[in-house]
Amino acid sequence: MRSGCVFFKKEIKAILRTYRIWVIPLIFIFFGVLSPVTAKFTPALVKAAIQADKTQQQIFGQIKIPEPTAVDAYGQWFKNLSQFGILALILTSMGLISEEKTRGTLALVVTKPIARTSIVVSKFLSQTGLLAASGAMGLGACYLYTILLFDKAPFRPIALSTLAFAAFALLVLSITIFFSALLKHQMGAGGLALLSVFALSILASLGRGLEKYSPGALPGMALKIATGSQAFSKTYPAIAISIAASVVMIAAAAYVLEHQEI
Repeated sequence: MRSGCVFFKKEIKAILRTYRIWVIPLIFIFFGVLSPVTAKFTPALVKAAIQADKTQQQIFGQIKIPEPTAVDAYGQWFKNLSQFGILALILTSMGLISEEKTRGTLALVVTKPIARTSIVVSKFLSQTGLLAASGAMGLGACYLYTILLFDKAPFRPIALSTLAFAAFALLVLSITIFFSALLKHQMGAGGLALLSVFALSILASLGRGLEKYSPGALPGMALKIATGSQAFSKTYPAIAISIAASVVMIAAAAYVLEHQEI
């Protein structure tokens, strides 16, 4: 237990000393600021483009572009999270274990009295903490700029939808760590993690029953909660399954690493 705590502290120090402590929060803050700005000014840019082209005026002149609202800013935030946020999560996590295998540093660690399960859990928890802090910063930036640009911006919808999305992000992280433990090359781990995310998304779209229980449906549910078209309570089954699957994937990663020659 004590050795696990020591390794966890080592992982925290590693985060503080590497690019991750700056890059990951900046990515989330950037999209937190960009989302309400995009929602606010995109309709005006589209109108200006139509007015500047007579041909487009004839085609689109009768179409009324609605005025943007805070809901549009929230929707844009979750679209960015579902794409760039998940990609950033995978890219920054795919080498957590596999890169240390390649460098040989993990071989030195396992010679000490540190359980391999503690290594996996410590990496998972430290990366979860970093992503949680970064996500909170991005959420704060998004909400602040939404208030500045739209005046009225309820906090409850975006907070609840972020919780729903966080459960899916937790599963993606655990899947990435599993492949990082399974493989020696981080690019392979990242590629398989991306394929897994794609498979989860496809699975969620196969039927209404699957959509209710599939973790892959959580990003879409988060978007609906943020826009007020779905209640948070409907995400409970998918969130519970996502958290349970995360535990299974971390246990599988620990089992794989325990039986590997490093």
